[in-house]
Amino acid sequence: MLRLSLTITTEDQARAAIAQVTEALSKSDISEGARGLIANSLGPTLELWAQQLGNPQVSTFKADRVFDGDGYHIVIRGRRASSGLGGFVNRLLGRG
Repeated sequence: MLRLSLTITTEDQARAAIAQVTEALSKSDISEGARGLIANSLGPTLELWAQQLGNPQVSTFKADRVFDGDGYHIVIRGRRASSGLGGFVNRLLGRG
């Protein structure tokens, strides 16, 4: 059974998660059809999240994707909450 849970908070983590999920899928014993479905759904989602997390104009980001089926349970969470003065300064400087 493939169990994977990731929480992504930066653009780099989102891009690295694509490779991490692909590697976990290749080592798993789930069906080829399920692997293809997950890979084809998760890749574009994580690329979109990377763009959103890398955008300094986005101050708050919260998203979840769950894939649950026979032999696998994958949870991917995207989070960023920049509030207050520190978050404002980081957004101005383009650091998230």
